[in-house]
Amino acid sequence: MIYLFLHVCSAREPAPDDAVSAHFLEAVEKMEAASKAMQHGQWILRRQERVGSKLMPTEVMEIKYRTPMDLYVHWPEGDKKGREMLFKKGWNGDKLRVRVGSWMPNLNLEPTGSMAMKGSRHSLFWIPISHTVDLIVSDTKRVRADPSHAPVVRDHGAALVGGESSHCFESDLPKQEVSSYYAHRVEVCVSNSTFLPTRIRAYDRNGDEYRLVEQYEFLNTKVNPGLSDVDFDPDNPAYDF
Repeated sequence: MIYLFLHVCSAREPAPDDAVSAHFLEAVEKMEAASKAMQHGQWILRRQERVGSKLMPTEVMEIKYRTPMDLYVHWPEGDKKGREMLFKKGWNGDKLRVRVGSWMPNLNLEPTGSMAMKGSRHSLFWIPISHTVDLIVSDTKRVRADPSHAPVVRDHGAALVGGESSHCFESDLPKQEVSSYYAHRVEVCVSNSTFLPTRIRAYDRNGDEYRLVEQYEFLNTKVNPGLSDVDFDPDNPAYDF
């Protein structure tokens, strides 16, 4: 989804390419290490996606995650307020258990089926922070292997994302020449405390105009907060499955 690159320039003031590149690579390396160290985590996900030509309203989701793929999601507000979703690899036939509301029975849905993905660009497998980090790392390696594809990345410096001190980069990508890139422009903000992403934005392009395709904010991230089996148990008394 997100592509970070070695050929970096500063949007604030000129800096030698090698010095900025070294700073950037250090951020990517710290991000990869932090992701690998997170065996389980908890955060608030603010997600906005363009589905077809329509930019959908922002969704707020409370996430609990445990490797390799245990996931609990609760919607605390909006049109889906009160909805819950649970997925555990190898459980429930590898289907989602979804509580839509007290007026409906629980649903068991294929994760990539039309009902589960209604109104979304991606399946639940895009929700974990580790998925985003894996894409950042793999595409950084990809660009290093073929420097001719490397665009310029602008260093936007310090920013507060959901109140969290972060460092942000933005890149215009040569998607018109290399269609396998995910977007024409991307922005990545990285936490200065957890070294994990706090915000991801992706844009497509029509002429000189850029259009937001999707935005994800990972807020109040807690790394290895002590989650246990009960956090991924449909019989958890705090849940309403």
